[in-house]
Amino acid sequence: MVGMTAINEIIGYLEQWEPFSLLDPEQRSWAASRCTVEYQRAGSVLLAAGVDNDELMLIVKGAAELRDGEEALVTKLAEGECIGVLSAVTGQPVRQSSVLAEDTVFCRFGGDVVAKLRSDSVTFDRDLLEVVEERLIAPRHQSAERANASGSGLAAGPSPLMVPVRTIARSPAVVTEAHTPVVDAARRMTEQGVSSILVVDERGCPMGLVTDRDLRSRVVAGAFDVARPVSQVMTSDLITIGEHAPAFEALITMTEHNVHHLPVVDGTGAAMGFVSITDLHVASTTDPVFVVGQLAKAVDVDQVEAIVASVPRMIQQLMAAGALAETVGRMVTMVTDAASRRLCRLAEERLGPPPMEYALFCFGSQARREQTAYSDQDNALILARKPDRDERSYFDQLARFVCDGLAQAGYRLCPGDIMATNRRWSVSLDTWKRYVDAWVTAPTPEAVLNAAVFFDARHLHGRAELTDEYRRWSVHRAQASPLFLGHLAAAGIQFKPPLGFFRRFVVEKDGGHKDQLDLKGRGVTPVIELARVHTLAHGLMETNTFDRIRALAGTPALAPDDAAELAVALEHVGYYRLQHQRRQLEVGRQPDNHLDPQSLTRLERENLRRAFVTIDKMQDALRRRFHTNQMA
Repeated sequence: MVGMTAINEIIGYLEQWEPFSLLDPEQRSWAASRCTVEYQRAGSVLLAAGVDNDELMLIVKGAAELRDGEEALVTKLAEGECIGVLSAVTGQPVRQSSVLAEDTVFCRFGGDVVAKLRSDSVTFDRDLLEVVEERLIAPRHQSAERANASGSGLAAGPSPLMVPVRTIARSPAVVTEAHTPVVDAARRMTEQGVSSILVVDERGCPMGLVTDRDLRSRVVAGAFDVARPVSQVMTSDLITIGEHAPAFEALITMTEHNVHHLPVVDGTGAAMGFVSITDLHVASTTDPVFVVGQLAKAVDVDQVEAIVASVPRMIQQLMAAGALAETVGRMVTMVTDAASRRLCRLAEERLGPPPMEYALFCFGSQARREQTAYSDQDNALILARKPDRDERSYFDQLARFVCDGLAQAGYRLCPGDIMATNRRWSVSLDTWKRYVDAWVTAPTPEAVLNAAVFFDARHLHGRAELTDEYRRWSVHRAQASPLFLGHLAAAGIQFKPPLGFFRRFVVEKDGGHKDQLDLKGRGVTPVIELARVHTLAHGLMETNTFDRIRALAGTPALAPDDAAELAVALEHVGYYRLQHQRRQLEVGRQPDNHLDPQSLTRLERENLRRAFVTIDKMQDALRRRFHTNQMA
């Protein structure tokens, strides 16, 4: 501890730097009174790779270097930055050695102090999580640079899709103005050796894109006058992505919107480059991009099965790299989506063109983009109209082919038979609307259960407008019925976090999971349920739970700090759940959702307990908002 004469000086220093500047004055004063101020010479190893650590060391004067297992420099830390963040937050052994580059003075905060500050201040905790994300990205980016410099290509290891998209974007962007003649734009593309050119306004912001394909189909094939302005042949209404977004978001965006080039913009909205599908494909069989690309070319169900078999290894690599649970869920789901779409196309090739427009859509964790290594399939069909007998036979065969193919690839059949093979869930859009009306107007327990499943829906294949209309109808009808929302909330809060008196863990008392915590049913599911209710109540269209929480921030449902705290809680539970599954996969066991809390470190148990406390608090607020105690 420091003496009283030094506390005020330390407090003044903490006020200058995040995350300590995010604390309130009382918290900062408490932290200052419980730290030690130390001095060590240049060359000292403050933290060695592989050791356990739950402390933070804030550099007051001096500098440190983080070095990987090969002693290569990962990054440098200067005054105001913290050493030990990754290990203190994740509870995992130290990844990179911390070597002092100069004689250094630092404040050391013990693990108990760090845990209390994170528990008492959601902004302090969130800032630490952001540092974790940044430091997980840095070593991957630098190892890729070293591998490229040696001519060996991308280094083996976690997905390069974790890096900011700016690191793989082609920059600077080749651009032209809207008034430029087509012939001049084509000439510039040839001179620069590119297959596309961005059309920008006077501020440098993208207005449109012209590709080689546009020149062939719109100019050459259409006998278009090449002296006319390029704005008349460009693709407008561009979708862009910010330079700091992770590359996996670029992939998801391109996949969802069926585009092959995505302009990358800086903070002002100006074009700095673009990224293409080709740029995102890497030579790694466990990379999600590679897996999705391979699935698109699979010629039969056996190939789909063989490709999907790489998913467990992909999860192991992502979790070993410390990827966030939100990111892993999106990437795993991306593979399931690709497998589902490919099986639909294979079915159409076998059966012939569909007799009417239809849509394959999904529910549950796949719809929310939150799948793990232990997911079943939930899907259905929307038909443009009521089918006749021959049409019914066609869609029965298509559904059987898709669902059986997914089962063969490892996606378990839904225990509740919520699959397209069940004719109840393979009906016309009008019938789906009648289902929704019945659930909302008469919220029986079965109706509420159905709504909890089917109101998390997302399009996969076929006519997207059918799925969009179903989703709009569902959200509109739910929002208009406070009675239904109250019953949905009452059903949701039955999934309680595993906490007892004095906020201690409540583990299973007997059975196959004795002395374990159900991280899905009593950790993840309560957040899914309350986020769904609030989202429907506000008429929002988001399906992913993290996206829902972010969309709700600042609404009457969730204050910004509450939303941030809830997102952190969900990430913690999801993270420990996936790390548990990773360890099971590594020893050849079937992954599940039940964790022995004694297998965690003390800090991990505290993180998990604090997450459950947050979820419990948010459930209390949900109970008061929808008066669930009055529900029969």
